[in-house]
Amino acid sequence: MSEQPTGPERAAPSAKVTISENALMQEMGDEAVILNVNNERYYGIDDVGINFWNWLKEERDVDRVLDRAIERYGVDEEILKKDIGVFVVELHHAGLLTFDES
Repeated sequence: MSEQPTGPERAAPSAKVTISENALMQEMGDEAVILNVNNERYYGIDDVGINFWNWLKEERDVDRVLDRAIERYGVDEEILKKDIGVFVVELHHAGLLTFDES
């Protein structure tokens, strides 16, 4: 996952998300691959991405993931907001999650 969207392409805080049933993740040490079974594409993520992914599955709320990331990593909120926003948008473009309407 590489491109960094800007402006409206970035996930909005307070967004609710759902991980696709067609997304399978397999951890391999400090890395993981996520398979989109619909198009058979693999996406690699590192240990931070694994945490973001798992928190998104648990919380389904970008704000809550941001709070957990701030607590875990102690990094500036604006930096984490950007990083999580980019990650979520890339997952969406890859067909691995959807934004909930409500």
